[in-house]
This record gives sequence, structure tokens and C-alpha cells, in this order.
Amino acid sequence: MGTVPQQYFDFIMDYAPYFYVIPETGVDPEWARGPAAAAHAIDFLNEASQSSQFENQKTDVYNKIVDLADYLVSIQCTDDGKLAYGGFQSKDESTDYFSIDAMRAVPALLKAYNLTGTTSYLDSATLAGETFLYNMQHKPS
Repeated sequence: MGTVPQQYFDFIMDYAPYFYVIPETGVDPEWARGPAAAAHAIDFLNEASQSSQFENQKTDVYNKIVDLADYLVSIQCTDDGKLAYGGFQSKDESTDYFSIDAMRAVPALLKAYNLTGTTSYLDSATLAGETFLYNMQHKPS
């Protein structure tokens, strides 16, 4: 990983998993939080956790990855009676579950699992990859 501007790192640490931040206002309440923002942040922070640039912030980075992975697990549909079973709620208050969100969340959750050993992250990634993404391509009967 090359040198990352401190402002970018701070932005991720302060605002992930929010989609948009409005200058001088804060997070955009209409878009709120979502799995894509959380997954991208986990990917970046996983790299940052291995960088000497962030050596003094490793605990904060680890804790942020845990918060983001816990968030992903919390927005996963666990009702096996729904077509969205295994998918991730596309944003706060949404009833939509898109394959793109699961596609982004699976590798991020696997990275969080590899870093922390938390089995719920592996279970969540497995459910999304083996059930939801499969069903998005092959409608259940």
C-alpha cells in the first residue's frame, strides 16, 4: 500500500459505512448507511492494518473493521422464508436486497474473518455466497 492521505483515512474512520457526507452538514440522512460503503471500507482498512503508515492506529483500525463487519451481519436477511434470504439490506430502512451488495460484502466479511477469527463473519459470507447469490441466478422453486 502506498502512502494514503491522512484525510482519506480519517474520512473512512469517521464516516464508514455512510454513503454520502454533506460538507458542513454531516451524513446524508436520505442515503444513510449501506453494505457497499461498509465493504469498501473493510477492504481499505484491511490493507491499512498491514501498513506501517498506520502502525500507531492498529487497534482503532481493528475495532472499525469489527464495527463494520458487525454492521454487515446485522443487515443480512436471515429469514429463510424470504427470497432475500442471505442478502444484505441495500441501505437503512430499505426493503431492497441486491446481488451487487452481497458480491461486495462476501470478500469483505472473509477479510474480517481472517483478521479476527469471528465465525459469524464466515457464516454470513457463506450464506450470502452459497444461498443469496445462487438464488439471484436460479430462482428458487
